[in-house]
Amino acid sequence: MAAPRPLLRWWSGPRPPATCRAAHSAKGCRRRGPLTVNSCVGDDREGLSGPGPDSAAPDAQVVAPGSEWEVDVRQLRSRAATRRKRHKKLLARLRKLPAGEVDSAFQELHEEAFAHVDCLTCANCCATTSPRILRKDVDRLAAALRMKPATFEERFLRVDEDGDLVLRETPCPFLGEDNFCAVYEARPQACRQYPHTDDRRMHRHLDITARNAAICPAVFGILERLAERH
Repeated sequence: MAAPRPLLRWWSGPRPPATCRAAHSAKGCRRRGPLTVNSCVGDDREGLSGPGPDSAAPDAQVVAPGSEWEVDVRQLRSRAATRRKRHKKLLARLRKLPAGEVDSAFQELHEEAFAHVDCLTCANCCATTSPRILRKDVDRLAAALRMKPATFEERFLRVDEDGDLVLRETPCPFLGEDNFCAVYEARPQACRQYPHTDDRRMHRHLDITARNAAICPAVFGILERLAERH
């Protein structure tokens, strides 16, 4: 049988930011060679079940080892559950503070967190959740994969209970075994912004941030530090 036709090249473009906006290295993508149907999004990946109670990227273990930001991703969901009330009380206190003070506090801790947390040792967001996919994301991803938007949508997306387009499966079909993102330059807007902790209007994202504490070790650490200070 002939080998599948390559869809696109692995990205090796500009250096991405050192944040959890997709599982990618601050040093840039080191992968080379073609992305084929079988190497990333073959039929063997279809029908994967969703994440379990403590799901994590297959090889994810300890993030930021030896630092004060150290977290075992395999235990993150259960740890976040034990801190749920603590974080809920924190958010109630933060809502009483000036918006600018909240934004600045998150921005400071965001920079500190991602000075230690390497997304390539984690990729838990890509492995266990789906971003909301906008129409402009569909067009950009389809162009990168050299297929029609309708074909991309039919193959990779579904409509969730809120009426939003999301990935059909987790882990993300574009997440490599080494935690690199195969479509990094064309990734969805939600992936680019995740985990939102450096947003200039972070005070508007407090509820989703509490939920992200069970997914992103950096968010969990940020909330823990804010709880100690406020």
